[in-house]
Amino acid sequence: MSNLRTARLAIEAEIAHAKKGAAYYMERVSSLEQALAQLSSAGEVAPGVKTNGKAAGTPAKTRGPKRRRVEAGEAGQLPSTAGDYWQNLIDEQPKSGADILAAAVNGLGFTPTRAQVGKLRNRMAFALKALVQSGAVKDSGSGRARRYFRA
Repeated sequence: MSNLRTARLAIEAEIAHAKKGAAYYMERVSSLEQALAQLSSAGEVAPGVKTNGKAAGTPAKTRGPKRRRVEAGEAGQLPSTAGDYWQNLIDEQPKSGADILAAAVNGLGFTPTRAQVGKLRNRMAFALKALVQSGAVKDSGSGRARRYFRA
């Protein structure tokens, strides 16, 4: 009987995995369709019009496909983090980088993808370093124990 139970559990796990995969690809299709719609609404370049010094339709010499870290359509969904975006997330109470990132994700108004969270994390790392160097924000501790706060 244990073999039947094991087989049943394995099949149920495979079904759950397949459902997650299908949901991922549906989200991917939706994202790609949105990117295509944005490109269509932006208009197409007329033949013979120069873009970046080359005539439209002239194939660029490449060594292979360029890899992108962010899926098509995802970059436009993230808000601008320029100016005092990160500084506004920091107050007098010391906060870790993870706390600041969580506050940024909660303030988005939508659930970001893993790639978007990674992009926000990279933006935050550079911004916090610049804020500490400029003196706008103080820090204490080191490594994962580092806390950021306003003086």
